[in-house]
Amino acid sequence: MADSTTYTRMLLYKDTGDGNALKLLVSKTTVYLQPTNQIYPAGRLQLTETTPGSSGIYKRDNTPDGRYYLYIDDTLRGEYGAFWVGSDELPYLNGSDDATITGDYTFEGDIEVSGSNNLFTGSCKFNDPLIDPDDIQYIGQTPSFANTLVWRSWVEAQIAAIEVSTYQESVNNVRVIADGVVETGKVYTSPKNAALSFSSPGVNNQCHVEITGTGAISQYIIASAGTLRDYVNFSGKGKHIKLILSENSISKICRFTNLTIFLSAHDIITDREFGSMIFENCTIYAYKNTTFNNCLLINCIIIHASAYKSYFKGTTVAIGCYTNNEYDVSLLSGGQAIGCASGLVLTTPTDPVDIT
Repeated sequence: MADSTTYTRMLLYKDTGDGNALKLLVSKTTVYLQPTNQIYPAGRLQLTETTPGSSGIYKRDNTPDGRYYLYIDDTLRGEYGAFWVGSDELPYLNGSDDATITGDYTFEGDIEVSGSNNLFTGSCKFNDPLIDPDDIQYIGQTPSFANTLVWRSWVEAQIAAIEVSTYQESVNNVRVIADGVVETGKVYTSPKNAALSFSSPGVNNQCHVEITGTGAISQYIIASAGTLRDYVNFSGKGKHIKLILSENSISKICRFTNLTIFLSAHDIITDREFGSMIFENCTIYAYKNTTFNNCLLINCIIIHASAYKSYFKGTTVAIGCYTNNEYDVSLLSGGQAIGCASGLVLTTPTDPVDIT
């Protein structure tokens, strides 16, 4: 409320015992102004008779500008309605509360707009509008309409009440994000660090490394020497993930799924042999001879450079695999190639030897 003013009102009543004659309301009467945005008697302001017992004129100095009801002897006098008290030059209409102000207006200073439904249409601009903290319709109540003004504290309370669960993952699973941020036990930037993060992988505690992408650093991701461990398995988001496998003559109980694997001369330039591993839905590019000893290969494509080829050895089982060069089964002893074929007309990409 911006200002204050002296409010004066003459009060009359009908004397039914004297032919409904209008008479001054005097003596032994308490008269109050009650702010419309508060519940009586909170905030009430008492008026005093200018000449006690005779004038019927009631007055209060320093009455804050605002909208009021009139109470006489603690009873709301509805015949007076809600009325404005004050000096603000605000167009004010009372009565039914259905009021329309048209035209272009500029309101300066502290302006109070009250009532149960106030609708502003057209191009309206409010500079940091405030809601009266004493207005009971805003205290702790959920807004009724999508465009209802609410307290900032109400909005903050709704935001604070939102519960966001953390991303849950098994302790047996970690992810590799090449250009990500390390989160211990969750995210690592290399396959080796991811694999070494598991404390005790085992036959009943299988662990899993998911390679989500190579990031913007390189089109390849490197599984350097020392990456492979028993019961630590690797998978890619898809075969677009290009993994350089820098291991040779190694036997580990582990699985590779949905990856494109390069057996590159990046750091090994001799023939390779892998034992006890599972390769499923992988594309393998090899630049020297490759022996799979006691392995399981399922739906893999194996492409060798030049005249190099695959050797299936021991109990290796290859199911639905395809190669470009003829694969060799002469070393099998109990294993077999089921539904496999050679002769794919595919060539190996350039060996990524210079990747760091």
